[in-house]
Amino acid sequence: MAPSISTIILDLDGTLVDSAPELAHALNAALVPMGRRAVHADEVRGMIGDGVAVLTRKALAATGDVPDERGFEDVLAAVRAAYDHVPASPLYPGVAETLKRLHADGYRLAVCTNKPQGPARRLMGQLALDHLIDALAGGDSFAVKKPDPGHIRGLLEVLGTAPEAAVMIGDSGNDARAARGAGSRFIAVSYGYSKGPVADLGADAVIPGFDDLPAAIAAL
Repeated sequence: MAPSISTIILDLDGTLVDSAPELAHALNAALVPMGRRAVHADEVRGMIGDGVAVLTRKALAATGDVPDERGFEDVLAAVRAAYDHVPASPLYPGVAETLKRLHADGYRLAVCTNKPQGPARRLMGQLALDHLIDALAGGDSFAVKKPDPGHIRGLLEVLGTAPEAAVMIGDSGNDARAARGAGSRFIAVSYGYSKGPVADLGADAVIPGFDDLPAAIAAL
């Protein structure tokens, strides 16, 4: 019998928050002064998942060409600077209430995101969720990030949790591959930024809303 779940690992973009509007704002702060067209939130949703550097390259490619490495680093720095001042992303329905319930039920909660650690911590504070989170690993916290399972393993080592006692909650193939590679279970949300059918992610469960999470965990 598999051990009971004690730790819930949470993806951020596309799982807890719809971050496309804030990311579009930060990208446009760099693109428009260059003479590029603005990107829209719906367009950005298809680019999210691999960190800010990859996101910036995709936005540059979508609006023209990608500059040489020095030019790209300048654009990336502008995106990161703008991102420090964007309004907080909205939570998906049911997230705050469900996290409070899970925390009260004794689960340890952790965030594993490819977003850099600084902006991720800032966002959790803006959303008044930081006091519920036991640990957070951003895309720059370790030498690797999702889909590399080392991202989850590193976070679990910080928490002192065995992989088989953890479940990853996410919306993408990156989340699924990282969880499976780490030896943890995986629950997918159906409303996020997956680049393919969520049913193909091989999740232990797929939930249509975040407030369905407690029942899905209990059924594992």
